[in-house]
Amino acid sequence: MGDPVPERAPGASTPQLPADACTPDRATLLLGTADGATGHRAQSIRLMNISEEPCVVEGYPDIAFADQNGHALDVEVRPGSSFLATDPGSAPVTVLPQGEATAVIGWDANATDGALVARALHASLLPGYDRGSWPVELDIVSGSEVAITVWHLGAAPAAP
Repeated sequence: MGDPVPERAPGASTPQLPADACTPDRATLLLGTADGATGHRAQSIRLMNISEEPCVVEGYPDIAFADQNGHALDVEVRPGSSFLATDPGSAPVTVLPQGEATAVIGWDANATDGALVARALHASLLPGYDRGSWPVELDIVSGSEVAITVWHLGAAPAAP
Protein backbone atom coordinates (compact mmCIF):
# COMPACT_ATOMS: atom_id res chain seq x y z
CA MET A 1 0.00 0.00 0.00
CA GLY A 2 1.15 3.52 -0.64
CA ASP A 3 0.08 7.08 -1.16
CA PRO A 4 0.29 8.99 -4.44
CA VAL A 5 2.83 11.80 -4.78
CA PRO A 6 1.08 14.99 -3.60
CA GLU A 7 0.28 17.50 -6.39
CA ARG A 8 2.09 20.19 -4.37
CA ALA A 9 4.81 20.10 -1.72
CA PRO A 10 3.11 19.30 1.59
CA GLY A 11 2.63 22.43 3.69
CA ALA A 12 3.75 24.82 0.92
CA SER A 13 1.51 27.65 -0.20
CA THR A 14 1.70 29.40 -3.58
CA PRO A 15 4.76 31.66 -3.39
CA GLN A 16 4.29 35.43 -3.28
CA LEU A 17 6.70 36.58 -5.97
CA PRO A 18 7.64 39.85 -7.70
CA ALA A 19 5.90 40.78 -10.97
CA ASP A 20 8.89 39.69 -13.09
CA ALA A 21 9.13 36.20 -11.53
CA CYS A 22 9.25 33.01 -13.56
CA THR A 23 5.82 31.50 -12.89
CA PRO A 24 4.07 28.52 -14.52
CA ASP A 25 2.45 30.84 -17.10
CA ARG A 26 5.90 32.18 -18.12
CA ALA A 27 8.15 29.15 -17.73
CA THR A 28 7.92 25.42 -18.26
CA LEU A 29 10.00 22.59 -16.86
CA LEU A 30 11.74 20.04 -19.06
CA LEU A 31 13.53 16.85 -18.11
CA GLY A 32 17.24 17.36 -18.75
CA THR A 33 20.07 14.92 -19.16
CA ALA A 34 21.26 12.19 -16.82
CA ASP A 35 24.90 11.56 -15.97
CA GLY A 36 26.89 9.16 -13.86
CA ALA A 37 30.45 8.49 -12.73
CA THR A 38 32.16 6.27 -10.15
CA GLY A 39 28.97 5.30 -8.34
CA HIS A 40 27.43 8.78 -8.40
CA ARG A 41 24.45 9.96 -10.41
CA ALA A 42 22.94 13.23 -11.62
CA GLN A 43 19.70 14.20 -13.36
CA SER A 44 19.11 17.76 -14.54
CA ILE A 45 15.84 19.67 -14.74
CA ARG A 46 15.58 22.62 -17.12
CA LEU A 47 13.37 25.68 -16.67
CA MET A 48 12.62 27.31 -20.04
CA ASN A 49 11.28 30.86 -20.25
CA ILE A 50 8.39 30.57 -22.73
CA SER A 51 7.34 34.23 -22.41
CA GLU A 52 8.44 37.22 -24.47
CA GLU A 53 9.99 38.99 -21.45
CA PRO A 54 12.87 38.05 -19.14
CA CYS A 55 11.75 36.38 -15.92
CA VAL A 56 13.53 35.89 -12.59
CA VAL A 57 13.76 32.71 -10.54
CA GLU A 58 15.39 32.31 -7.14
CA GLY A 59 15.57 29.19 -5.04
CA TYR A 60 15.30 25.46 -5.41
CA PRO A 61 12.83 23.45 -7.45
CA ASP A 62 10.41 21.20 -5.60
CA ILE A 63 10.99 17.52 -6.40
CA ALA A 64 9.51 14.18 -5.38
CA PHE A 65 9.60 10.64 -6.75
CA ALA A 66 7.09 7.85 -7.39
CA ASP A 67 7.97 4.16 -7.36
CA GLN A 68 7.12 1.48 -9.91
CA ASN A 69 3.66 1.16 -8.29
CA GLY A 70 2.91 4.87 -8.67
CA HIS A 71 3.27 5.51 -4.93
CA ALA A 72 5.29 8.29 -3.30
CA LEU A 73 8.85 7.05 -2.75
CA ASP A 74 10.38 7.75 0.67
CA VAL A 75 13.35 9.92 -0.36
CA GLU A 76 15.03 12.68 1.64
CA VAL A 77 15.59 15.73 -0.56
CA ARG A 78 18.12 18.29 0.66
CA PRO A 79 19.27 21.49 -1.03
CA GLY A 80 22.97 21.62 -1.82
CA SER A 81 25.87 20.14 -3.74
CA SER A 82 26.41 16.53 -4.75
CA PHE A 83 29.45 14.68 -6.12
CA LEU A 84 28.57 15.66 -9.70
CA ALA A 85 27.17 19.18 -9.20
CA THR A 86 28.12 22.18 -7.07
CA ASP A 87 25.33 24.26 -5.59
CA PRO A 88 26.28 27.92 -6.15
CA GLY A 89 23.85 29.13 -3.45
CA SER A 90 20.56 30.92 -3.85
CA ALA A 91 20.55 34.18 -5.80
CA PRO A 92 18.11 35.75 -8.27
CA VAL A 93 18.65 34.43 -11.81
CA THR A 94 17.29 36.30 -14.84
CA VAL A 95 16.20 33.94 -17.61
CA LEU A 96 15.94 35.58 -21.03
CA PRO A 97 13.03 34.78 -23.39
CA GLN A 98 13.53 31.24 -24.75
CA GLY A 99 16.46 30.94 -22.31
CA GLU A 100 16.98 28.28 -19.69
CA ALA A 101 18.00 27.78 -16.08
CA THR A 102 19.11 24.40 -14.75
CA ALA A 103 18.93 22.54 -11.44
CA VAL A 104 20.69 19.23 -10.82
CA ILE A 105 19.58 16.31 -8.67
CA GLY A 106 22.52 14.26 -7.35
CA TRP A 107 22.69 10.94 -5.48
CA ASP A 108 24.84 7.88 -4.89
CA ALA A 109 24.08 4.76 -6.93
CA ASN A 110 21.88 2.17 -5.21
CA ALA A 111 21.19 -1.54 -5.64
CA THR A 112 17.70 -1.85 -7.12
CA ASP A 113 17.06 -5.62 -7.06
CA GLY A 114 13.81 -6.17 -5.15
CA ALA A 115 13.64 -2.51 -4.09
CA LEU A 116 11.07 0.22 -4.54
CA VAL A 117 12.72 2.34 -7.25
CA ALA A 118 12.10 5.82 -8.73
CA ARG A 119 10.09 5.45 -11.95
CA ALA A 120 8.59 8.96 -12.03
CA LEU A 121 10.11 12.33 -11.19
CA HIS A 122 7.64 14.97 -10.01
CA ALA A 123 8.77 18.61 -10.02
CA SER A 124 7.63 22.20 -9.85
CA LEU A 125 9.71 25.32 -10.40
CA LEU A 126 9.32 26.26 -6.71
CA PRO A 127 7.51 24.68 -3.72
CA GLY A 128 3.84 25.68 -3.72
CA TYR A 129 3.21 25.24 -7.45
CA ASP A 130 1.56 22.15 -8.95
CA ARG A 131 4.04 19.43 -9.83
CA GLY A 132 4.37 17.94 -13.29
CA SER A 133 6.00 14.56 -13.83
CA TRP A 134 8.10 12.52 -16.23
CA PRO A 135 8.71 8.77 -16.41
CA VAL A 136 12.30 8.02 -15.43
CA GLU A 137 14.47 5.00 -14.67
CA LEU A 138 16.69 6.16 -11.82
CA ASP A 139 18.45 4.00 -9.22
CA ILE A 140 16.97 6.07 -6.40
CA VAL A 141 15.41 3.65 -3.90
CA SER A 142 13.21 4.00 -0.83
CA GLY A 143 15.28 5.52 2.00
CA SER A 144 17.70 7.31 -0.36
CA GLU A 145 18.98 10.85 0.09
CA VAL A 146 19.27 13.15 -2.90
CA ALA A 147 20.68 16.66 -3.24
CA ILE A 148 19.18 19.38 -5.46
CA THR A 149 21.02 22.47 -6.63
CA VAL A 150 19.51 25.90 -6.84
CA TRP A 151 18.29 27.20 -10.22
CA HIS A 152 21.29 28.61 -12.13
CA LEU A 153 22.06 29.68 -15.69
CA GLY A 154 23.83 27.34 -18.04
CA ALA A 155 24.61 23.67 -17.76
CA ALA A 156 25.32 21.81 -14.56
CA PRO A 157 28.05 23.48 -12.50
CA ALA A 158 31.19 21.38 -12.34
CA ALA A 159 31.81 19.17 -9.37
CA PRO A 160 34.46 20.30 -6.89
